[in-house]
Amino acid sequence: MKTRYTRRQCLQCAAVMSLLASPLLHSCKQSGQSCMDPELLSTGEKHLRKQLAYVELSEELSRPCGLCHFYHASESGDCGECTLLDGSVNRQGSCTSWASETRRES
Repeated sequence: MKTRYTRRQCLQCAAVMSLLASPLLHSCKQSGQSCMDPELLSTGEKHLRKQLAYVELSEELSRPCGLCHFYHASESGDCGECTLLDGSVNRQGSCTSWASETRRES
């Protein structure tokens, strides 16, 4: 026998699930640290980061800086260096110039 759900039951379930997921997602976003002070960047560096749409915490989990060809890890936790952005970036960040790190081996 098939169980049928009403539209109301589906909407109630979706509302409850979003309420339960919200604190979890919020705590994940807070865990990322800022790797650079935007006030210390030159106008050119700020412009480049804006042009490449760099964000400190990527919403695209498959393309974080930490898996990019241009990222070089450092010993300071989540921060590393990006050869394109010429400075410190968060390994959980991303930009539009992401490239697979497998290119590094060739």
